[in-house]
Amino acid sequence: MAAETIRVTAEHIAKGKRGAARCPIELALGEMYPGVPADIYANWIHLCGTDEGCLETDLPGNAEDFIRDFEDGRPVEPLEFTVRWAAAPDDEDEEAVPHD
Repeated sequence: MAAETIRVTAEHIAKGKRGAARCPIELALGEMYPGVPADIYANWIHLCGTDEGCLETDLPGNAEDFIRDFEDGRPVEPLEFTVRWAAAPDDEDEEAVPHD
C-alpha cells in the first residue's frame, strides 16, 4: 500500500485522554477512518473495518516517543509521521477458526 501521513494536531492533543482510551493518535485516525476502531500500542497500530479490510503498521520512533510522553503526562507537540499500512488478519475471523 502507499505511504500515508498521520497528522496529530493541537486539538487532538487537547481532546486526548491518557490511558490509551482516546489518545491523540487515535483521534487523528478517527478523522481519517471514520467509524473504524484503532488499536494503538506502544510501537504499532491495528485497524479493522477499513475498505481494504484489516490493516496494521509499525510506528516510527517519533510516534513511539509521542505516545510515551503523552501517557507519562509530559507535554507533547503536534506531530506528523508517515506509515505504510500492510494487510492484517481479522481478529474476529481468527477466533472463529479452530487452531491445532
